[in-house]
Amino acid sequence: MGIEDLLDDISAEEARAASEAMADIEFESEVQTRLPEDLRYGGLYGLMSYLGMQGQGDQEGSQGRRAVIKPMGMPKPGKPQVMSNLLGQYSFPESTRNQLKRGVLNGLGLDFYQGTYPKADEIRYFQSTDPELRERGGADYQGVEGYGGFGGLDDLSKTINHELVHRAQSLPLFEDRLKELELEMQGMNQDSIEGRIEHSKLDKERAYLSDFVKNSHFYLDALDAKYPNTPEERKTKAEEEEIYGRSPLGGDEMVLRIFEDLQDNTRRYLTPERQEELGVRLPIPAAKPKTPSLIEKLENYAKDIF
Repeated sequence: MGIEDLLDDISAEEARAASEAMADIEFESEVQTRLPEDLRYGGLYGLMSYLGMQGQGDQEGSQGRRAVIKPMGMPKPGKPQVMSNLLGQYSFPESTRNQLKRGVLNGLGLDFYQGTYPKADEIRYFQSTDPELRERGGADYQGVEGYGGFGGLDDLSKTINHELVHRAQSLPLFEDRLKELELEMQGMNQDSIEGRIEHSKLDKERAYLSDFVKNSHFYLDALDAKYPNTPEERKTKAEEEEIYGRSPLGGDEMVLRIFEDLQDNTRRYLTPERQEELGVRLPIPAAKPKTPSLIEKLENYAKDIF
């Protein structure tokens, strides 16, 4: 049986679906490659964006599937690029069609969204196809010269990462965990030192998770400050590093340490049994560079000589 015979058994619809799936995989890989290492799925701050991409498998409807990510702002052939300071958008699951439609019509119009209205639980990212306008974007929208790049490949990677975290914030498992923590705390006996310590520990976990779910940019603002996306943020970071040799420690760094604790709490909560129950998976941690042993160094040295 030749390749032609195999192709005869595959319908055009199946072939199209397979092609789209492959393109999605390649796109996701490109986005991850262009991200700072800490923001990648297995990186220091990558857990929530990974959960946002995967969704929650025990949910019916859109949240039970991988994230749907589509471009906006790409011009039709022969049409000029339409610039925007709207780098990304996540439509929350509770958004109604009329709300989404009204937002588009009151904004940049249907053409900006590739002729289709955004759907609930969908991510859109702005992609600029005009290099000149892309570089001018920062000055046009932020009043900052020399720090353009709006809608370029590196920008859209961080934009998508940002919107994936928003999607993670909407996953039901986090609201359910908040309720569990509150019930656990209510039922605890605080007459002993051990009881008060455990209550304080759970209260801190609840506060960190509440900030994630209810204060949508509490952690994201700190991530954006450390890994700038907009021209104004890049300029501020560059000025700080020129003066201090690095961006000075401050509130953002403290928030990111809390974010690390939040992720650790989430990993502990998502035991293998809960992962199976909820239909979620944890990312594989990024491999740490291995320091060669003395023997390995000597072997490599010998190879270079001989």
